[in-house]
Amino acid sequence: MEDNKLIPVCDSGVSFDDRLSGVQIERSKRRYRKKNYRKRFLIFCLFVCAIALVIYNFNSISNFFKSLFDFDESSIIPPESEQDGDSTENSTNNNSSNEKNNPTEGIDNPTDLYPFIDTSPSNFTTIFEFNNSFDLEKLDYCFEKKDDLYSRYGSDAPIVLIVSFSPFECYSEGNGYTYSSEFNSENQNVSDVGKEICNNLNSLGINAKYLECVSESDSMYESKMNYEKEIKNFLANTPSISYVFDISRSIKFNRDMSINREMIAVGEEMLPTINFICGTKSGTASQSQEKGIKLSDELSKYFNSSYPLFVSRQTVSRFDLNLQFPVPSIRVDIGSYANTYAEALCSAKLFSSLLASFLS
Repeated sequence: MEDNKLIPVCDSGVSFDDRLSGVQIERSKRRYRKKNYRKRFLIFCLFVCAIALVIYNFNSISNFFKSLFDFDESSIIPPESEQDGDSTENSTNNNSSNEKNNPTEGIDNPTDLYPFIDTSPSNFTTIFEFNNSFDLEKLDYCFEKKDDLYSRYGSDAPIVLIVSFSPFECYSEGNGYTYSSEFNSENQNVSDVGKEICNNLNSLGINAKYLECVSESDSMYESKMNYEKEIKNFLANTPSISYVFDISRSIKFNRDMSINREMIAVGEEMLPTINFICGTKSGTASQSQEKGIKLSDELSKYFNSSYPLFVSRQTVSRFDLNLQFPVPSIRVDIGSYANTYAEALCSAKLFSSLLASFLS
């Protein structure tokens, strides 16, 4: 064979496929799966944290949703600062006597007369405004009677202090209310009811004082601070005071804007019921607050043993109600806005008589 001749090559019959001409590399899924696991773990951790936050703040969350459906006077009164808010207080600025709190503001026809609904309690109710309730039977406190206090401080020493955090809360004329109705007044208000209670107690042998705390400040926070300061100063200067009663009146609007007027029959008269309200700090009570709660329970049983359901309800609030003092302190709702001032005075007189009997 000659070196410069071409050598023929026979067709081998193999067809060329360009897909096989290189190496095909598949992307590994290990890294992807690892990242997927990390993402799932992060979501799980966030979910656990969210559940923990809900459990830790369950009381606040439940109270918030409850407030969306419970419409009462606190929903129409400008709230205090978040730190000192008090939805149970039903309180207004002490210097707002000339103002009108109008729960019907914004209604289509402000001249409509909204009715008062006559009701009567079917049983005595104890309400705890938080999840953890107190075992009232385990609160072991004894309350000194007037003879023990007089023997220690003297027969002329005052032992009961009457106050009113919202002194201008007033009563209605008993026929319903309209947009222009007054809910605060300088006349025939809870301050006047408190003074009558004080006079009644003194006439029954229970030395009592009425402390008028009226703030000139426009700030609810400053009014509250002034109120607490005046009472603490009075208690410091009058160590014989052993009981504090904050006189108020209740008001709660129904969904149709009517207001219940709860009354009971006492002899031939119909008298407004009364309610006791005690304070705590988010369900945690100091010793003096525990004494107030126990006193409320004992007074309720004592009053109702003579006049069934005269005390229709006692409430242990999640707020301190501006009643954090060294001695047992209770807020007393004498009737409601739906009652007249004359009706409230009748219940105030019976309250005074029963309290004097209890302390004797």
